[in-house]
Formats: sequence, structure tokens, C-alpha cells
Amino acid sequence: MALVYVHGIGNRPGRSYDEAAHRREVLFRTVLLPAAGLTGAPVVMPCWGGLTRPPRWGLASLPHKGTERLGPDADERDALVEQAPSLLIIARQSVSDALDALYTMIDAQYRQENLLAQAQDFVRYIGLRESLYPHVPENVRYPWLNEVRTDIEFVDRLVAEVWPPEGETLGAGSPIRDLLVSAARRFNPTPLVVGAGRRLVSANTALLLADVLQYTALRGTRDEPGEVISLVGKAIEEAAAPRIVLAHSMGGNIVYDLLSHYRPDLRVDVFVTVGSQVGLFEELSLFRESSTDPEAGKVPLPPGIGKWVNVVDLADPLSFRVAPIFAGADDYGYPSRATWAHTAYLKQPNFHARIGRRIAEALA
Repeated sequence: MALVYVHGIGNRPGRSYDEAAHRREVLFRTVLLPAAGLTGAPVVMPCWGGLTRPPRWGLASLPHKGTERLGPDADERDALVEQAPSLLIIARQSVSDALDALYTMIDAQYRQENLLAQAQDFVRYIGLRESLYPHVPENVRYPWLNEVRTDIEFVDRLVAEVWPPEGETLGAGSPIRDLLVSAARRFNPTPLVVGAGRRLVSANTALLLADVLQYTALRGTRDEPGEVISLVGKAIEEAAAPRIVLAHSMGGNIVYDLLSHYRPDLRVDVFVTVGSQVGLFEELSLFRESSTDPEAGKVPLPPGIGKWVNVVDLADPLSFRVAPIFAGADDYGYPSRATWAHTAYLKQPNFHARIGRRIAEALA
């Protein structure tokens, strides 16, 4: 048995990738695999991002503020305010969802592993409590929810009264409390200046587009597959059965292309796609095996896929359904409640626990 994780676009080898991969692996090993009944299974994470070509002119094509304007100067002080809902608003619907959203705000560069583990345990513990009493309203389970008025008060009250389960309290000055409060303060973003936001986003956007376009152009043929297809195919082939493949974003498209065309002989017992575009790619006939017949019905699953679980967040602009397109595939909604939902899923402990339980059901 093994879990193979295939990342999406915008990943490049280096310190940032290594740190993010480490945090993902910790959640796989401590939450997802135990929930799936696969504790101790190997985790394989092929990094294909470094196989795409770097921009030839070093992204000289990006817009620059020194470019001559076509018309009168625009007011660069115009701002785009993206107001996220407060943790408290989310908590009054689901405390576990609020804690997952809070966890995503913990700085990815935070390096105190023991404190991160405590924060993770706290979030998981709340999720477990919620799952035991799914029909009990939040204001009954936590009657003080109607008394607190700010996100900070919510975090303070929850930490003090609920954690740890043995009854000890963690008040002001507790490292884990301070970490969670710091994350809560970052939950509602300040206004982003359009010009600065554009300059910040453009380079990342260019690299994301590069990954999609170059994969499509360089994926090769069945007889001579490209480097990305070869790397991912080898990782899945060498993984022990039962094979669980979890693919995020563009990773889902790569794995589907692999299983439907390049390596239909590979067996994947459970295929999990998260924030992926497989349904859209098939509608646009972008896969090697895509049909262009407008009268064709639903697409049958590749022969190697046992069970397909697809996760969609309505707040994620890059996630698409597959059930209306593929026969035998199942869609599940998951509200990450994060400001940028596309990368939030895999940072949230309760998401991993829920996916683990779905995997266990699929393997039963």
C-alpha cells in the first residue's frame, strides 16, 4: 500500500517547495493515512515542476510601471478590497471549518514543529468533536458563541475552554494560543493596492501558465512520453498496492492523461483529485484520449481507476466537477473558507481526516 501525491502548477524545487512538501507529508502521515486505515504506508511525492523550461528572456514580457501610458495616468491609489468573512461568522455555522480556515493562516515558514503539531492536534480534536455530534447546532455545543464579538475572543475562548481534553487551560501567554491568535489577526486581509497586487501576481501567474502550456506541448506520445509523464508514471508504477493517488490542480490532469492514454495498464485503487480541472479539460477535449463527438455520453473511467473521488470548493475558481462528465466519478464539496481557497485544502487537518475516511470507504 502506498500514497502517491502529484502536485499542481507553480511548484519548483528549492527551500520553499521542500518546506511545503514536509508539512504536507506530516499531515498525510498523521491524519490522512490513519483515517484511511493505512498508518505507516509509504508516501511518494514526485516533483515534476522542475522539468518545465524556464522563461527564455527571464519574464521580460511582464508589464512594467515604466511602460508609456496609452491615455491619462491612472490613479495608482485605487484599491481592491477583498473582505473575507470573519472566523466568528464561519464558527457559528461550523467551528471545525473555522479552525481549518484559521490553520491555513499559520505562516508556512513557521519552523517550531512541536508547536505546529499542537496546533494541528487542536484543529483535529475540534473536528472529531464535531463529527461525533453532527446534528447538534453550534450554539448548543458552544453556547458562548453568541457572547464573543471578535475573532480573537473566539480563539481565546475556544482554547481556554475546550483544549486540552484533560481539562487544563491554555490562557494568554501560552505559545499555542499566541500562534493561533497571530493567525486569526491575519485572517481578514487588509486592502490590496491594485498596482502592487498586479506586480506581485504577474510573475507567479506567468509561471503557472508556463506549466500548463508546456506540459500540453511537451507531454509526448505513448511511445515516447515526455519527462513529466514518465516521472509520474514511474512513481505510480513503483508504488505498492493498494495504490492511492492524490492529485492537486494540474496534477489531476496529468494523472488522468497518464491513466487514460499513456499507461492504461496502471492500477490506481483510489484516485483523489482536489481543486482540479479534469472535468473542464475533458469538456474542451484537451486530453490525448478526449472525444470530440458532441453526441457522445459520459466518458467511461480509464480501466485502471477503481474509485474516483473529486473535491470541489465553490470558492476555488480553479476547481471543477467531474461527475457530470465521467461515469462512475463522485464529486464532494468542501468549504475551505480560506481567502485563497485553491491552495488551502491540503493545509487543513480536517480536510485530510475527511479524505482519509472516504479512502477507507472506497477500499472496504
